[in-house]
Formats: sequence, C-alpha cells, structure tokens
Amino acid sequence: MKLFFSLFISLIVTGFSYGQTSITLIASNPEKIKFDKADAFDLSQIEIKDTTYSDTLNFVFNKKNKDAYWIRYHANGKIYRQYFWLDSGNVTIKIHFDTTSLVIDTVLNSPAYYDYLNFKQDFSRLYNAHDTAGLNKMMLDAYINNIDNPYSLEMGSNYLRVNQNSRENLVKLKEQTDKQGSKFNWFILYHLVNERLEKLLNNTNISLANFTFIDRNNKKVKLKSEKPDYYVLDLWFLACPPCIADHKDIARSTGILKQKNTQLISISTDKNLSKVNAYFSKNSYQWPSYLEVDAKRLTEELNISSYPTYIILDRSGNILQMNNSFSDVMVWLNNK
Repeated sequence: MKLFFSLFISLIVTGFSYGQTSITLIASNPEKIKFDKADAFDLSQIEIKDTTYSDTLNFVFNKKNKDAYWIRYHANGKIYRQYFWLDSGNVTIKIHFDTTSLVIDTVLNSPAYYDYLNFKQDFSRLYNAHDTAGLNKMMLDAYINNIDNPYSLEMGSNYLRVNQNSRENLVKLKEQTDKQGSKFNWFILYHLVNERLEKLLNNTNISLANFTFIDRNNKKVKLKSEKPDYYVLDLWFLACPPCIADHKDIARSTGILKQKNTQLISISTDKNLSKVNAYFSKNSYQWPSYLEVDAKRLTEELNISSYPTYIILDRSGNILQMNNSFSDVMVWLNNK
C-alpha cells in the first residue's frame, strides 16, 4: 500500500511539473529606468500574467509544449518587449535594458529559444540570397521535425508568406498539415496557417462585384469594372510602416502603371475614414482608395494576415500573383 501511494504521489508531481512552464526573468537595469509593471503572455493570449516591477520575476504558465511568448516591461507609457519561443519546464532568462529596448543576454534550459534565433538568421540569409529552394527546404524540414508541437505552425506561417504564388509548394505543406490534423487548433497560428493555405489553394478568382467598400465620401459603393489589363489591390492600414513606405514607391510609379494599363486600388482595413482621407490628401496621393465595410470583408474572405499584401488580378478577376512588397509587383508587371 505504501509503495502504491508513493508511486501515485510521484505520478502526480511528475505530471504537474511536466504541465507547467516556469519563466524566471533576471534583469539588469543599468539605465535605472523606472518601470511601472511587467507582463507576460503566450502568443495565443490564453494566459496573461502581470505584476509590479522587480529585478527578478517569475511567471508560471500551464504549458506542456513548446510555445511562443511575449514579455513586456512598462515605463511611463513606453514598452520594452521581446518575442521568443521556449521549451516547457523551468526556464531562466537573463536580460538587460538599454535606453531603447529590452535585450536578452542568456536563456537557460530552453534550446527552443536558440533554435528560433538561428532560424531567423538563416531565413534572412537565404531570403536575401534569393535561395528559395534552400529556404523552402529549411522551413518544411522544421515543420516536419516539429509536427508534434506548435512551433511547426510558426514555420508554416513563414512558408506561406514565401510560397503564396506556388501551388506546387503549397501542396507540399498541405500534406504535412493533413498529417498533423487539428491537435493544435487552440494555437493562434493554427487557423492563420490552415485557413490561409485552403484559401490559397482554392481561391483562384476574386469577383470584386461581390464586395462593398466605403469611398472617400463615406458612401457604400461597389467597385466599377473599368476593364484594365490588370488590377493591383493594395491591402494596407495606417499603422503599417511597410505599407506607408510602399505608398511612396506607388506614387513614383503611377506613370508606369498607366503604361501597363494597370489599375491600382488601395483598400484599407482602418475604421477611421477621416484619418485615411487626411493621409491621402497630405501626401497628394490620387489613386482610388477605399475602406472595407464590416460585413463580408475581402481581407477576411482571403484570410489575409500579413500587410501590405498586393493581389494582381486580370480583367476577369483571376488571381495572377500575390506579393508583400510593391517592388515585387513592379518586377512582375515589367516582365509582362
């Protein structure tokens, strides 16, 4: 009986520790920044923890898998933050603050942190070298090797961004998501990856007549078919720095777009029409601009989660290309 009881208690303790992730943060604050509070939460925001500031903090999450986390320190309205992946278990993170940011110095007892760090570095190197084959192999291998934990979906999200125009490569990812099934449907990236993948594989045409937009006069309108050779849909929002930077390139390229008989249409996900109008007026942007309405949003229909997104359509609404930078749009058009 005593032996059975001891084994029972051991199983409870083992199961309890396995089902938790304890994150201990040890901070160095050489700038003597006066922090108001700190918080931490998993990427899916299932568990959100906050506390008053201390040089040493501990956050405990009910996690038994690798997961992604944000940590944030708040000081007079400014937020110092970092995003990372961690293994389950007892993890210690040593950090320091400079005048502008939170810097992670060391992570103990979590190889997943360094795996993700290495992934980001390798991704940038291969992407900048235009080594698409090497990049795809790295991401797909990482998905397969992590198919039993949510980290795979981080790989899937990046894979979709790179391969949104390659049906052949999308099918390769679909084979893996089918094997994985719905075991991680609680994770925020699950729907972003799986639904986006389905849309990319199945949606080959957009009928703009099926959607209603808000024009600059705050009227609900249907987009009129002007029958250019191509449409370029610019999906964006005001608080998106890459979107704003690309608009400067668009303004310099309006002549080329006209030569290519291409109609660019900006569709904002913003809610405040007056701010969008003020932005267009301030910059003297003249191309058509609309807001989405709450019902049947184009971005939801296509499961868009990365901005800016540019969708090139032919005059029949067939999707020819999807990009995340306007320079890629111009490369495609200049090859036509």
